[in-house]
Amino acid sequence: MTAASLGQMMVGARSRKRERREHDFYPTTEWEPTAALVEAEAEALDGLRIWEPACGAGDMARELLARGVRLDWSTDLVDRGFGEGGVDFLAAPAPEGCDGIISNPPFNIADRFIERAIGDHGFTYVALLLKATYWNAGRRIRLHSRFPPTGYLPLGFRVDFTGEGQPPMDLFWFIWDARAAGTVRFQPLPKPARLKAAVADLFEQP
Repeated sequence: MTAASLGQMMVGARSRKRERREHDFYPTTEWEPTAALVEAEAEALDGLRIWEPACGAGDMARELLARGVRLDWSTDLVDRGFGEGGVDFLAAPAPEGCDGIISNPPFNIADRFIERAIGDHGFTYVALLLKATYWNAGRRIRLHSRFPPTGYLPLGFRVDFTGEGQPPMDLFWFIWDARAAGTVRFQPLPKPARLKAAVADLFEQP
């Protein structure tokens, strides 16, 4: 084993570079990240009307609904059979009465999601699922200064976005809650318990 290959193993790097999927589509097919957020943020989410603007095939949206979150809007740039397709979050107006968003945005435009959600719309509550090293980039220092999160919630488990059985990275839920402005909360999230009824059973497919 070479020093280079050992280094790749230590950081979880792939030996062969993979091409990114179209629209950077890596859905949150596993339920645990969404459930962990709702369990930790139940009080903050109470009464809020939420928009999931990158809903994909509805995996995260279904888990939110099953756990009692008032998810009134689910949209995506591409129609993947759930919610309303053809809606570009970076250009669309906010739905009337919307308080905030919960989403796993495409990583390659996450910066623009933050600017749109907080800078343009000024939502009361924003929760985005991003890689743990998201802020470890010099080009994002200014973005962090403009929109500092009020919550840093690392997942105490990894998520398999590719379906290959090899979860590639550590993840955080980053929270922006206008009601908690000026405070900072760091709370690692344990792997949550499954609902007694499977989410798939709560949402019959047409």
